Amino acid sequence: MFCPNCGTSVPDGSKFCVSCGSSMQQPEEANELINESIQQQVQEEYQPQQPAPQQQTEYQQQYQPMPQPARTNNINVQPGVDVREKVYGVGGWLITLLLLCIPIVNFILTLVWAFSGSVNKNKKNFAIALLIMMVIMTAISIVVYSSLVSMIGSIFDNLGGGFGDF
Repeated sequence: MFCPNCGTSVPDGSKFCVSCGSSMQQPEEANELINESIQQQVQEEYQPQQPAPQQQTEYQQQYQPMPQPARTNNINVQPGVDVREKVYGVGGWLITLLLLCIPIVNFILTLVWAFSGSVNKNKKNFAIALLIMMVIMTAISIVVYSSLVSMIGSIFDNLGGGFGDF
């Protein structure tokens, strides 16, 4: 049975609709007509719809595979090996040492090699060690020169040719 007011399915023999509360006391013929119309509506609503036919385009696009990169026969190049991890050769070290013979350029290149992320790790470690050695040698030079100056000054004071008489 269906409710004549709201169309909700109601158990047979009910006097009132469980959804809207309206009275179910109607002649049986009216109930049967309502039941049939609701069942038809339900069937129409739940009928599977046929998909609309797709329109065919006037042209068909041909499948074209993506071009593959050319393969090289480099035996020394291994996939996944970082260039910074390669062993630094003798020629590279000779060029590095020749560049370090140029004044001022050597200090700038050492700083660049020590603090750059794209330099070979061997050269980077060498540059860091070289900077540490520069700092140590500068400290030792300052100590040695200051002691030499004080010794020479004391020698002149002992000889009597001091600079304090002016």
